[in-house]
Amino acid sequence: MSIVELSSNQLNEIESLWVELNSLHGELSVDFKNHFALATFSKRIEKLNVKDELVVFSSKIDGEAIGYCIASIENGRGELDSLYVKPNHRGRNIGKDLVTSAMTWFEKQNCAEIDIQVAQGNEAVLSFYEKFGFKKRFHVLQIKNHTSSKT
Repeated sequence: MSIVELSSNQLNEIESLWVELNSLHGELSVDFKNHFALATFSKRIEKLNVKDELVVFSSKIDGEAIGYCIASIENGRGELDSLYVKPNHRGRNIGKDLVTSAMTWFEKQNCAEIDIQVAQGNEAVLSFYEKFGFKKRFHVLQIKNHTSSKT
């Protein structure tokens, strides 16, 4: 197993993994299934590409991507944007190694604050992130008002 940093023209290597994660979030979500159903990899990459700094680490076995971690910095604030490891490869410290790679990158970038947003329904991963020192800071609530009209 190796962890490699992907260039911007190699991001398609993690697309199928991102789709798996997005599908999982859709399955786990109680209130935002439609958000995940409408999300696309190209839209997500578009949003990430406007960040000040962006790095993607990919975990590979025999050249096949089995996990990834996307990290970014915007206005001096870091974000662990996305992490996924294929289910049949979990429990082998791959996620830990990917996050450690991202945390090392943040440190080299002198990034003092790093955020993670965990999708509603995926709270089981919180204890994993807490092992890296992350603490719950906010509970963000959201409503999509489809009946609103402009006045």
